[in-house]
Amino acid sequence: MDEEDKLKADMMNRPERWVPITVEQVRAKCRALGMRPDDVDTVAGFLQRRKEGRRFNVQSSYRTFRFN
Repeated sequence: MDEEDKLKADMMNRPERWVPITVEQVRAKCRALGMRPDDVDTVAGFLQRRKEGRRFNVQSSYRTFRFN
């Protein structure tokens, strides 16, 4: 769950990083990394939701999180 909140926070805090990336690119990269199908769906679903303009509720401890 912490990893999901970190990813969601990064998607909210750094939209410029995620705008040019397609959901299919994320799916392909996740599969190439050997992620489980359920995890691929989760990550791709987060990106799809952001592209639809939806926002995420993130734990307060991760609200400002950004990946380097």
